[in-house]
Amino acid sequence: MRVTSCTALDEHTQWDIRTLIAACNQSDGTYNELYLSNRFNAYPEMDAFFLLWDGNRLVGVLDLDADNTVCAEVSAYVLPEARGRGGFRTLIAAACRELERFRYSKLLFQTEQAFPDRMAIVAWLGATFEEAEELMLCHPPRRHRTPAPDVRPGTTEDFAALRALHIAAFGSTPDVAARYIGQSLRSTTTDLLVAELDGQIAGCGCIDHSGERPLIFGMCVTPSCRRQGVGRRLMQTLLAGTSRWAPPDMPTALYVSPQNEPARALYRSCGFETVSVYEYYAVPLARLRDV
Repeated sequence: MRVTSCTALDEHTQWDIRTLIAACNQSDGTYNELYLSNRFNAYPEMDAFFLLWDGNRLVGVLDLDADNTVCAEVSAYVLPEARGRGGFRTLIAAACRELERFRYSKLLFQTEQAFPDRMAIVAWLGATFEEAEELMLCHPPRRHRTPAPDVRPGTTEDFAALRALHIAAFGSTPDVAARYIGQSLRSTTTDLLVAELDGQIAGCGCIDHSGERPLIFGMCVTPSCRRQGVGRRLMQTLLAGTSRWAPPDMPTALYVSPQNEPARALYRSCGFETVSVYEYYAVPLARLRDV
C-alpha cells in the first residue's frame, strides 16, 4: 500500500472519501464525517490530506486539522477489509513527517467512543486522554425555524468586533481568531451570522454546507449579553438557513463540550440530541518518530 498527500481535494476525491467514511461508519456504528478543507489550518502550504491506496483503490484517509502552530488534530479511517495490514501505521508515519517539517510538537488523535478498536490504537500511540466532545444532531422538521429580525449576515466591517468576540469566547490567539473569522466571511460554503443587542454585536455563529450534513460551528455570545435570548435567536436563524441547500431529510450537526451545560441545554431546547461522543488523545510527536 502507498500514501499520497495534498493540500486540497478535487470533487471526485472528496466523493471517494465520503464513500469510504460511510462504509466505515456502517461497519463500526459511528457517525464520522470529515471536513474536507484546510482553510483554517495555520500553514496552507502544509499537506492536510493523506490518502492510502491499494493499487488504484482508495482504502484509507487521514486528515490534519491544524489551526495553530503547536498541536494538530488527526482523524484517520481505513476500510474494514483493508485493516490489519499496516495501513493506519503508514498513514500516521506520513502525517508525522509532514508535521515535523513544520515543527509541530504534539498530535491530538481524534476517535469516536463507539469505535471498537479505539483503545488498541490509543495504546499503540502511547497517547493520554485530553478531552471529549459531543456530536449533536437536529433532525427535520425540528430544525425549521423563522429567522430572528436582529440576526444578520456578517460583513467585513464586523471583522474587528468578531475577532475580539472569538478571542473572548474561545481563548483563541489573535491569529487563530482572525483566520476563522476572515475565512468564514470570505467562504462561499459558509454563512457567518451576527446577532445584535441594542445595536451592538452580541454573538455570532457559522453554518457550513460543504459536507453531506450542515455543520454549525463558532457559536458564541458575549458574556455580558448571555441569558437574554441572544443565543436562541442566533440558533433559530442558523437552523432556518439550512433549508436553502440541505436535503429535506438531512440533519444539522454541531459539536459541544460535555462540560458546557448552558450550551448543551440551549441546543437541546432547539431540537438537538446527542448521538455520539468523540475523544481526543494527546501524544508528543517525538514519540512517533520511529513509527
